[in-house]
Amino acid sequence: MYKSLLLASLLGISCAEEAAEPIVFEAGRTCTAPEGMGRPTTIKGVLDLIDALPRPVTVECFIDSLDRPLAMVGSTSVFSAQPAFSDEAPRIFAVNDTLIISWVPDGDGGKLLEFAEERPFSRSVKAEVVMPVEGEFKYSDAFDHLIQDDQATSTCGICHGQETRAMDIDYGVAFESLALRPRDLDQVNVTRMRELKEACDPAQTPERCKIWNAMFRGPVEDTDFGRSLPTFF
Repeated sequence: MYKSLLLASLLGISCAEEAAEPIVFEAGRTCTAPEGMGRPTTIKGVLDLIDALPRPVTVECFIDSLDRPLAMVGSTSVFSAQPAFSDEAPRIFAVNDTLIISWVPDGDGGKLLEFAEERPFSRSVKAEVVMPVEGEFKYSDAFDHLIQDDQATSTCGICHGQETRAMDIDYGVAFESLALRPRDLDQVNVTRMRELKEACDPAQTPERCKIWNAMFRGPVEDTDFGRSLPTFF
């Protein structure tokens, strides 16, 4: 009896292992993350990934390096320090557990990667990296770029409110504030994003098309922020 149960258990493990198929990326991937670094769930983890990637680190390279499936939701809202460029180039949010990463395929927002690391009570720590990253990369730059002249607040606090220092961050002067989500009417799902990717003309908007292609080189899926978070309006 024991041998039969053991054999059945081993066969079950074997079948489970065989069922796990590897993630397949399409051709053209520009960057690959070092083993175990492709799904960061903290700001420190995402900065470690950027630091490990080959220079120059572009937005396209960074997206290409992320593990799949990529859980995403878009927003056409322009009420942000990283606004959507247009309905054809919305702001994109990739959600990795407790970390949200955002970018825009075009415009001034396309030069930035923004990050929000979840904290209790619907709050988050914010950071931002100007792209591309070339040469030496200082982790503190992700926060210094946001600090206002008074050195006591960040630009994120203007919209997000209730800002305080994030004292547990020891590699830069970081702030945490209220976490917000896009309004439902502004949200863009993966199906619509794929349509925008297919309609993108590299002769007209080459950089935008590069970002769309990087996003869809591997499996993607819809996600959301959860109904508990407030919206900006």
